[in-house]
Amino acid sequence: MPLSEAKKQANKRWNDANPYDHVPLFVPLGGKAQIKEHAAAEGESVNTYIKKAITARMGEDWRRDKQ
Repeated sequence: MPLSEAKKQANKRWNDANPYDHVPLFVPLGGKAQIKEHAAAEGESVNTYIKKAITARMGEDWRRDKQ
């Protein structure tokens, strides 16, 4: 289902107020479904699941502002 214009504008306002880096992630074909399945089994979004995996490897330090 496509996003409404109102939702797109609301998303843009939120993104402008809460800047984040975007990290494209390429996985082998079928990998997205596997990640989604594992995240759902943990009761998490894919984003949260991936961030927890990064934290497990890098620790909390990766989230700190390095500027």
